[in-house]
Amino acid sequence: MLCGKDAMKNVVLCTTMWNVEKAAKAESREKQLLSKFWHKMTEEGAKSARHDGTIESSLEIIDQLLGLPPISLDIQKSLAEGKSLSETAAGQEINRELIALQAKHKQEIEDLMNQMKEALKEQDIKAHSVLMAERMRLEGELSKKQREQERLSSLFLENLERVENGMKALQKKWEDSWCVIA
Repeated sequence: MLCGKDAMKNVVLCTTMWNVEKAAKAESREKQLLSKFWHKMTEEGAKSARHDGTIESSLEIIDQLLGLPPISLDIQKSLAEGKSLSETAAGQEINRELIALQAKHKQEIEDLMNQMKEALKEQDIKAHSVLMAERMRLEGELSKKQREQERLSSLFLENLERVENGMKALQKKWEDSWCVIA
């Protein structure tokens, strides 16, 4: 999980379109989100809010967050411990399918190598060249998937940093907005 269970109390899940949709339809969608998709997060302390497209609505949601103590996300803790993105729980979740695909391609390449050895033993040059072309194709796909994984990891870290910087800026703005009357 990206955030971790401890961070859920600092999460506000927002529904939108309250100013556009009919109330019954919006309530139905909200109920579906809360029961199907957000259930686990709300059980762990996340709150839900309705955003109606107004500045007041935005400020109410921000106010819910600004008064809360800062919490380090699980991914932040893991990265601070020196783990690479792919070693974190979030990274593993993101990359699970990609890793399975890579393993499948590696196995296919290994199988092709064995078939190529057999073809060479049988002096079947045509089969060998067909298998060699397939090996090259699979290696190309594997290389492409690895580059994609690296790109996704990089984008993820950039977005995480952007969110952290935004939260710090909001926290500072909130702290600076307090005035003391003596």
